Amino acid sequence: MRNLDDLHFAEILYQTLIDEDDLLSDTVKKHVWYHDLHIEESKDGYQVKKRIYNAYDSSLQLRTRTIAYSRISNVE
Repeated sequence: MRNLDDLHFAEILYQTLIDEDDLLSDTVKKHVWYHDLHIEESKDGYQVKKRIYNAYDSSLQLRTRTIAYSRISNVE
């Protein structure tokens, strides 16, 4: 995953929207959400487990469901 400092589009976006271009500031982190994916083998094949959480406070999470890896289509 890229570092927040490398996301120049995001710097411009937040500068335009909330007048803040420091992606590591608490103000910006409150608007950033991380999405972790983990593939695990189960008796029914592979499962994708997800975790979506806030950059400012990782205890703030969105509820997600595990999905079967076979449901993921190739993107070309």
